[in-house]
Amino acid sequence: MFKFFNTGKGFEYFLKKVESFRAKTGLKNCLFGLESTGSYGLALIHYLHRRGYEIVQINPMHTKRLKELTDNSPNKTDKKDPKVIADIIELNKYLTVIIPEGIFAELRELVHLREKILEDLRRSYNRIEGQLFKIFPEFSQVMRDLTTKTSRYLLAHYTLPQFILDLGLTKLTELIKSVSKNRLGEEKALALYEAAKMSGGIKEGTRSIVMEIKIHLDQIDRLESYQKSLTHLEQNLSPNHQISTFGFCKLLVFLDRVFEMSL
Repeated sequence: MFKFFNTGKGFEYFLKKVESFRAKTGLKNCLFGLESTGSYGLALIHYLHRRGYEIVQINPMHTKRLKELTDNSPNKTDKKDPKVIADIIELNKYLTVIIPEGIFAELRELVHLREKILEDLRRSYNRIEGQLFKIFPEFSQVMRDLTTKTSRYLLAHYTLPQFILDLGLTKLTELIKSVSKNRLGEEKALALYEAAKMSGGIKEGTRSIVMEIKIHLDQIDRLESYQKSLTHLEQNLSPNHQISTFGFCKLLVFLDRVFEMSL
């Protein structure tokens, strides 16, 4: 057993050791088996693939079970794992690794990026709601969907109950009608105004909370801009533009799951 760095020079050192071992033992073929390591092993997998080596993936659950059978302990150790992985390969209990290339490689990363953006969006809205519970808990009861344009505009410009009261009911009504393009009106404005009058939110230390909410709103704007860029890229990648964006997204997810099972 030996160690090497997860770098280009480390990979060269690794292959030199492997080829030296092959020369000494007279082995003709070399099969590399790896446990799933997420992004940490991806560069090595591609490095070996480019050089024509065969790579297989081992299910970590199989490694754990075999360790329990051999020494009654599932504990992971650097010395124990390589032998267990080799034993699993000998039993032919592995998955073939498929390396996505060209457009399929782009699609796979595209899916991952979209999922990360969606997760960041959810996280930003959750943090906004968490801060609203401190300063204006009634806001989300009146404006139930924080993702709407009207809710976000009000949060950006009239975050505190006092800001709503200072604006006045008449101007608040006009503002809500304008921003929502008349989808909301007097009823919603009155409900929000009354909620502001009776709000149980804290009165001290609110400036930093308001700033944090605005930071999250800015983050949401940027993330949505990235979403639009992704949609444009998806449309360009869609064969002959004959698949709808929604349908193409479903195809991307399917392809990613296929590659995920083999990487």
